[in-house]
Formats: sequence, C-alpha cells, structure tokens
Amino acid sequence: METETSVTRIGMDIHRKFSKVAARDADGKVAWRQRLEHAERTRLREQLDRWPKGTPVILEGTFGWGWMTDELKTAGLDPHLASSSNSQSSILNPLWLRPKAAPSITCSRFPQAVCRISNS
Repeated sequence: METETSVTRIGMDIHRKFSKVAARDADGKVAWRQRLEHAERTRLREQLDRWPKGTPVILEGTFGWGWMTDELKTAGLDPHLASSSNSQSSILNPLWLRPKAAPSITCSRFPQAVCRISNS
C-alpha cells in the first residue's frame, strides 16, 4: 500500500478481529484498499502511521469503534463515527465517498455522539 497525498478520505468497516479499509482520492476513485488485523497492535499502529495525517476516517459505530477511534487519533487521523442505521450502502462505498459535494457531518449528543453523513 502506498500512502499518497491524493487520498482525501478513508472508509473503515470494523469487525471483531480485523477491519477493511478503502481510501479514496478527490475524484472518488479508490486509491487503495487494506485489511487491518487487530491481534497485533504494534503492526496495526505501524500501518495507521503510514496513512496521510489529518485524513478523515469514517467508521461505523459497531463493535470496537471506541478503541479504534483512539488508535486513529493517536496516528494523527481525523475519525468520524457514522451510524450504521443511516448507511445506505457499505461503509467502504458510502455516498460520501463519491465525487460530489463535500459531506456534512452532524452529531447527536445522546446517548453517545453518533455522526450522520450526508451530501446535501
């Protein structure tokens, strides 16, 4: 996987033992895909450190989102939590990753901060 400065956003689908990741450029084209194994945290941190700093990472609010958000912040990335009930398609190919207007992100405060992403 190459860390390209053209990567403008990353979608992450978190599972119990691994995560699937897709990075997109400004045109919405897939720059790279990656599978992150959770078992070896040192290797996971090394992989996250290679990603472009400050890049928004959208992850679904499922098992493991809390510790993964901490890891993303430590790596200098910009994590955003998306509500799985509002996802119209896979987190690896949601509407916000397509080359349209920039996404708007709104968060509720209760019971936890859940962010919704839209292109309107």
